[in-house]
Amino acid sequence: MKGTLPFTRLPVEKNSLTRSLAGLGPALRKAAAKPLARVGNVKLLDTGRGLHLVIPQGANGLTAVCLCREEHGFRKVTVHATGKTRMRVQAMGAQGKYTVTIECLEIDPVLLRVQVFLRPTERLSLGELPREVCMLGRNYEPITEGLVYTTQTGPNAGQAFVAAGDPTLFYLQNLTALGACAALCDIDLAAIVGVDWPELGMRLPAGKRPLPANKEVQLHDSFFRVVPGLPATEAECALCFMEGLATVYRYLDVPPVSWFDWEAIAKRTVRDLA
Repeated sequence: MKGTLPFTRLPVEKNSLTRSLAGLGPALRKAAAKPLARVGNVKLLDTGRGLHLVIPQGANGLTAVCLCREEHGFRKVTVHATGKTRMRVQAMGAQGKYTVTIECLEIDPVLLRVQVFLRPTERLSLGELPREVCMLGRNYEPITEGLVYTTQTGPNAGQAFVAAGDPTLFYLQNLTALGACAALCDIDLAAIVGVDWPELGMRLPAGKRPLPANKEVQLHDSFFRVVPGLPATEAECALCFMEGLATVYRYLDVPPVSWFDWEAIAKRTVRDLA
């Protein structure tokens, strides 16, 4: 069902949820009773099949981020806190060693950065990974309805801008950081960020080549910006989106910019033509 452009309303029935969401709500509720760690009001949970980050989304919602999956659970998980705004998590599993860094970059509005690295113990063929973000209610069950404002198209920035209830969520996957993984596995990163409500985020395609053993690669570099209140007009919506892009850009590792003296070139060109 579509609403007035540029907004799209995507209702979903529970029987249409993907397999990756099966049993997610009860598993998160159980894990929430004993979180591994916290960064502010953000919880790190171990569901027994994966590590999840749970971010409050207004008064009645949650955003669950699957950091890494392990079908039979991790053998060992260690958490190292660095102050009140940053933590580093290491998880050993059958596929290898995951290292996750979680950092609260800004508080008002909340801006989080999540980076995930994997060092496989053996050559590892990456299958297609489901989207890592799910929009939930306070009962940890998927929210059946939301608003999608925009998502990545083609080779553009890996972003998604959505709303579930009151606040908006701006998500950006720094695809540049995934360049080494994409090159090693021969993966096309175009149009891999999208929304299949209530799931959103990056769906990493299956690699054509395996990851080498004992070589650490980055699998995620995600930003989450939660802004209270729904935009009342298209202009407010566009402004909120642009503020999200501008805010995240300040934290990206951009290449150095070389000064190019176009004025001197123009003067030289005029002189040569005279």
